[in-house]
Amino acid sequence: MLERERRRRRKIVIGSVAGGVLFLAVIYFGLAFYFGSHFFFRTRINGWKVGGTSLEKAEEKVGDGVEDYLLTVFDRDGEKHHIYGHDIACAYVPDGSVEKLLKEQKKFHGTLYVHEKPA
Repeated sequence: MLERERRRRRKIVIGSVAGGVLFLAVIYFGLAFYFGSHFFFRTRINGWKVGGTSLEKAEEKVGDGVEDYLLTVFDRDGEKHHIYGHDIACAYVPDGSVEKLLKEQKKFHGTLYVHEKPA
């Protein structure tokens, strides 16, 4: 009877450990799948927070930032002049660089970067 109890406990422990490992593997591969089409958390492009967003939303956010573009110019007399993005018809033209950034990120390393402090 003592041997039977040991086997039973051993099966419970092995089953619990295997279930825990399986659970963590599902979470890991689920996050890897998610980061295949979304930016890692805490990702910034030109100062805009795009972490956790898809490619389309990231490009939209970067494009919206062009409307807030401000160029400050000082002339020879030291006077300050402002040129706003809408005054010079400044517009965001997607060139594939945001998509390239998304493809370059290592999606299987995303879970490692979740707890990393931003630079």
